[in-house]
Amino acid sequence: MPTLRVFAPYESVLVRARLGYGGELSRIESAVLRAIVELWQKRTAEMESSAIERKTGVGLNKLVNLFSLGGRVTLELIFDLWRRGHITLDLQHAMVAPTQAAVDAFSANGSQVLGSGEFKMEDFEVWLDRVSGHLTGRTGVPVPPDDQLKVPVDAMFDASTLGVSGGAVLKAVRECLVEQQQAAQDRNAARHRGRDVRVMETRLVPDHDRPAVPGRAWYPIDVTVHRHPNNDEIRVVVPPSAGRTPAQCERAGRLLTAFVEQRPNHTFSRRLLAAVSTSLSDPPTLDHNIGLLERLLVDAVTALAGTRTSLHSQLVESVETIRRQIEERIEGEAKAEAVQSVTDYRKAVHEVIGTAHRQVVLIASVLHYDGLVELLTPLREAIGRGAQIVLLWGRDHFAVIDPQVQRVFEELKLHAVAQHLGASAVVMSSRPAKINVNAVVADNRAALLGSFPYLGRANSESNPLGVVITNPGHQDCEPIEAMLRWVRRTMPDSRTASAVLCRGRDFETADESRPEQADHVSWSDLPTELEQDVAASDAVVRAWAQAWGRCLDEARNVLALRRLPSVTLVEDSAHRDALWDGIRAAKRQVVIASQRLTTTASSRRLASLLQEQLDVGVRGDVFYQYPHREARQMVDLLSGLVRTSNSRFALHQVQSNFRALISDDDVVISNFDFLSHEGFYRGPASRKPPVELGLRISGSAFAGQVAQLLGAQAVPRSRSKIESAPPVSNRSDLVVALDGCPATDVSGRARLVAEAVRTVGADRVLEELVDAGVSGDVLQIAAALVVRGGLAAPDDRVRKWSLWLVDELWSSKRFPEAWLLRRAVPWSALPLSMATAAALSGTAGVAQAVESAALELSESASASAALIAFSSAQLLAWPVEQDQGVPSAVAYQLREVLAYLADTGVAPCWKQLAAVLAEESAEADSPGVLKVVRRWAALRKRETERVKAWEHLSAAFSQAEAMTFNFESGLKTHGHLFHHNGFFGGLRTAIESRDAKEVARWAGRPELGDLPDLVDTTTKEVAGMLRNSNIVADKRRVYINRLETLREAAQQLVILTAQQADPGSERQHDVVRPLVAEVTKLWPELHVELADQRAPERHLTEYALSAIREIAEWGRA
Repeated sequence: MPTLRVFAPYESVLVRARLGYGGELSRIESAVLRAIVELWQKRTAEMESSAIERKTGVGLNKLVNLFSLGGRVTLELIFDLWRRGHITLDLQHAMVAPTQAAVDAFSANGSQVLGSGEFKMEDFEVWLDRVSGHLTGRTGVPVPPDDQLKVPVDAMFDASTLGVSGGAVLKAVRECLVEQQQAAQDRNAARHRGRDVRVMETRLVPDHDRPAVPGRAWYPIDVTVHRHPNNDEIRVVVPPSAGRTPAQCERAGRLLTAFVEQRPNHTFSRRLLAAVSTSLSDPPTLDHNIGLLERLLVDAVTALAGTRTSLHSQLVESVETIRRQIEERIEGEAKAEAVQSVTDYRKAVHEVIGTAHRQVVLIASVLHYDGLVELLTPLREAIGRGAQIVLLWGRDHFAVIDPQVQRVFEELKLHAVAQHLGASAVVMSSRPAKINVNAVVADNRAALLGSFPYLGRANSESNPLGVVITNPGHQDCEPIEAMLRWVRRTMPDSRTASAVLCRGRDFETADESRPEQADHVSWSDLPTELEQDVAASDAVVRAWAQAWGRCLDEARNVLALRRLPSVTLVEDSAHRDALWDGIRAAKRQVVIASQRLTTTASSRRLASLLQEQLDVGVRGDVFYQYPHREARQMVDLLSGLVRTSNSRFALHQVQSNFRALISDDDVVISNFDFLSHEGFYRGPASRKPPVELGLRISGSAFAGQVAQLLGAQAVPRSRSKIESAPPVSNRSDLVVALDGCPATDVSGRARLVAEAVRTVGADRVLEELVDAGVSGDVLQIAAALVVRGGLAAPDDRVRKWSLWLVDELWSSKRFPEAWLLRRAVPWSALPLSMATAAALSGTAGVAQAVESAALELSESASASAALIAFSSAQLLAWPVEQDQGVPSAVAYQLREVLAYLADTGVAPCWKQLAAVLAEESAEADSPGVLKVVRRWAALRKRETERVKAWEHLSAAFSQAEAMTFNFESGLKTHGHLFHHNGFFGGLRTAIESRDAKEVARWAGRPELGDLPDLVDTTTKEVAGMLRNSNIVADKRRVYINRLETLREAAQQLVILTAQQADPGSERQHDVVRPLVAEVTKLWPELHVELADQRAPERHLTEYALSAIREIAEWGRA
């Protein structure tokens, strides 16, 4: 999808940082501390040999006289060492003594392990994005290159430091330090770097110390602009980048979309609309990026010489993006529990408030005495524990606080004064915040958000839906702290906002100890680039591709070990985007729950999109409480889906206030009415609708739990068959050791499990592993150790785990191992003939095995469908490594089996697939349909790359030709080289006429081997008589770099042009085209029928369909 680079306004923000120097003691610190240690040891020895009791330590005056540094410098050194914990102070007697750690370090000659205590305070200018809230320390540009691509400085873009986390400030200061160090090295490359600088503490400079007018710079941000093909809806998307978090990218895209919708005639809006694409791309989710990496890995295996360098860069970017998304997903992990009834909701509110030690935040769209007085007791108890109370209230712009409510808060203030906290412990704004949010937050420990107005009247709506998220036990909990930062941003006045605590360290208590951060992922190093792209052997390329495949496996293993869901915020119009993206991206289930059904948000477009998803097998449910009087036509449309969806869609009218969205494993719970509110506003800014906030809970089994609470049919997740119990707090030594062993070290993990089985027994090990919720590969090792040696006389335990191991190996598509074990486990439900056929996949014996299985299992429609899918995959996707294609005898026998299975009781789509392949000519068998598809895909990709190479060459030539000089020697040299008869001038005609042969001839000239010599020789020829005949060094370096870029672009084009298509490939393409068209047409129906198959047959069908997926995708393209 083409991207457009725009420039966002950043404002300067001053940050005061405490900087420490080096990772070890400086020389003077080491000398002073060594003197303290030695003098202290001497005094201690004298005291032990004397009967007189004296104070141990070293006097400050003695140190001043010993080093002659002066009293002030010596005191500063002593303070630095004391602050780092290397010495202790006796202020009464003016003496110092070393700590035991310092004594041990000097006794073992290991003083380098002691950290330096030297520091200084310094102010840094960092930059805040007014659009997304991104904070950076990197330098921007003072003036954007194109005014039309400049994001306007508008009141809509109101990001401030109130929403900036402490980690973002620390990262920005570190970026400033990196740029300063690089600039210093560029100024004097020979100068010694000196000691490393580390950031010890950061804080924002107070407002009164900041400049009255902040500085402004512009930073690039890539966006894509989409227009839905069926209507005029515009959407601006900011893809994930290395600097911005997904939440910041989502916020930037949402605000830019709102700007274009509200001000379409603005110059910036017109520039965005000029780059619009009439399609909607898939959202850049983690699953989407993993799928992209899988496609890149397929390309890596068959990458052509000369293209692997660019492919390596794409792989690096893809893997780094996936790793960053996984780390952010881990950072957002929290425990989640859904609440439904009014009783449970009020009980959850009390429990959340009861966990607070420092702060309780009440967020309410409606404020009434009845709801508030019920919480008076838990709020008084929270104040008694030292917590402050914060209130964010009001849905209407002209709302006022009722006098009775005001008296309740006055009573809480008096109680705070009695507890010696002061009246400021109750924080509330006098103005409404215009919010449609109901939530309560306790410290960073727990939060409750949902559709129930708990501070409203006592007889409020019944049957709400909410979610309680709980800190899993870490010092920081990003989802809850993000809610607190949202409270600070939304608070109507800055004085009240500044009183809201929002950082993890603000909630520390003396009586508990929590880890500083969540589990840290240690990633393996990325594969290195091929040293010789063109000359690399096939074995080297395969090893390189396999190394990248291990990176994908590592990411999947990390995800498989996660047991908690990840929680992120959904704000304002992001609810609308979540609705449409959730429906489009769903693979198994979509559930939409809303209070009202109106024509504003519900339309024929919604019905048609649901119909498209139902046609490919997605389960759908829509819940609503009452329809708008004009929405009867929409109800009829949805009712029509119920009649035509073959029981895959249901419409529920319920007497409940459910507001939620479920898309596969993602759940959005909010007070946002999905089917009655568009999520955006095109009117005057003063009449904007209230602010919305929701929580997106991704992963785990939470989606299924919420679907059951709503009354929808939960579609099972396609994960491991054994449901893992939730993680327990007292983890065994084996589980801890497995966490420390990399997921890619299979042999190491096997040794750990085998040692544990030998020590404590297999039963206990399996019990610990299941309770801890470890991944399936570890359970397979433990189960194999249980089964080994027990199959001759099996007991119940061996039978249970042997059945599980057969099913697990089969569901993991490890067919040869499953077949071997199935032969020894006759009590398994897996048909042995089917297991034999699957194990012989891609071999000469597969046809005979499939024929035997077909004769045995033909009475089962599910088994027959699976064998049709498997046989089709063998014919269409015979292993590409075997260049001769499908052996003729194997192909003939497989077609006979397909003709036989087409007459069994399978679904029509399977009958048609079997009939098409049974009648297909044998001409398509060599080299095979999949290989032909991949050849043509590579050819099409090569053509695209060749077009890009021409564009790159043209751009490189224009950049080199546009080089300017302000001295005569440079002007003459450049003019001579780029004259139409000059060395580079002849390339201009070849580029304009797209003459690849002329470019190849030019790229083969020997002068290109040494461009610096070419430039110097030309300068001597044309400017040798000038007084100053040399080109300035800096200009010469830049000039040669541009010429080298031009040379590399020409050489890359020559490589791509030299690779010609196989003359017979066009004939092969014509042969397989009709067959691919038939498979593509049947593809949606095959996936729909897949959901109706039983487990053993379904896994074989999944394997077969995944093998021919590439063919179907190519057919759609």
